[in-house]
Amino acid sequence: MMRAGNLRMLGEYAQASQTFEAPAHALGEGPLTLPRPCRGGTRILLAHHALAADAIAPLGDTIALRHYADTLELGCSRSF
Repeated sequence: MMRAGNLRMLGEYAQASQTFEAPAHALGEGPLTLPRPCRGGTRILLAHHALAADAIAPLGDTIALRHYADTLELGCSRSF
């Protein structure tokens, strides 16, 4: 988390976004499903996606931001 935050502050937005998002996905994981099978998994995934979206926003990549927004909308609407 600290490394990703530092990358963001240094202007390495794409790398920061990838670093924020990486812990939320298992290696070799298939398509994203919600809710996540493990306890707290959905909240972890959504928190990392929100951080990744915030990190990539300065690039103006609206397609990537739309992906994050759609995931957050779907997941958060099912969360308390």
